[in-house]
Amino acid sequence: MSDILQLLWQGQLSDSITAITTSVNRWAASSAAGEVVCWENAALTYYQTAQDFSIDCLAYAADGHYLAASGQAGIVQIWRDGEPWQTIPHPRTWIDRLHWHPHLPILAVAVGKLVQIWDTENQKLLATLPFDRSSVFDLAWHPAGSHLAVAGYGGVAVWQWQHWQQYELLAVETSAHRLAWSEDGSFLAAATLDRQLTIAKLAELERPWIIPDLPAKIRQIQWFAGTPTVAIISDGELICWQYADESWHLDTASNITVGIATHPQLSILASISPAGSISLQDSNCTILAQIEQTTNPTTERAILQWSLLGDHLAIGNSDGQLGWWSIQL
Repeated sequence: MSDILQLLWQGQLSDSITAITTSVNRWAASSAAGEVVCWENAALTYYQTAQDFSIDCLAYAADGHYLAASGQAGIVQIWRDGEPWQTIPHPRTWIDRLHWHPHLPILAVAVGKLVQIWDTENQKLLATLPFDRSSVFDLAWHPAGSHLAVAGYGGVAVWQWQHWQQYELLAVETSAHRLAWSEDGSFLAAATLDRQLTIAKLAELERPWIIPDLPAKIRQIQWFAGTPTVAIISDGELICWQYADESWHLDTASNITVGIATHPQLSILASISPAGSISLQDSNCTILAQIEQTTNPTTERAILQWSLLGDHLAIGNSDGQLGWWSIQL
């Protein structure tokens, strides 16, 4: 079934790939060497060459015009259609989390114990949210744009859009460090440092489900499109749960996995092994395809990113290799 995946382009950056993001007509990637590149019209363009500091977060806005990047240097750099648009400096602050509003050119940036909300189009700071419990570990907009979730010590603070005076709390015993909303926004999943997965309904944050005793700290959380099924990577294992009858049921634990990404429209998940082979499976954990040795082996970590239409898959690994694949499903 190797004809499912066809390599369209492959390239090399000078250090580990740290993030990949897509818009309708282009995709971008960043590296631990500070590079930011854009692939468009079968050509690779450098927005930023290697620096002294890593780029750790990279994302396109919903309209595809704005690209934001930040990292170890504490500088949020924003491009508009490939041209420099805005620079937001935060001296002596390592910024590794930023997230665009799902519909508007509004950017949330984690800055130490604060979250800044920026109107990028007008280059204006709209709000500063204090998270006095700890540094911010992760943040995520609700798919409808109605809420912003912020993770750190003690749990997840959930603010309503434009109502920044107070928040509701999804409490955890230690710290929440990874967040993901389900596609329809019904559920919020949070990974904790004590090897637990906490899942709550938005309307019932005070009554979460707790899945304890995972193999290790969770590295990734992904929700399948169109179904209440969540997948995680813990100690290299791909583990899935489905929601049914007011509870969460373990589906499967598969072979060692170093990266996952769920399809934007179909209930399909792509995963990659340390050997570089790719698997596609549905939300019932049925393997649809396995493609062996499609890329160079990667023993540490890989990043997978679907295109918005779900007909391409970008893959980057810890050796700095990038690939852009066409997928026939």
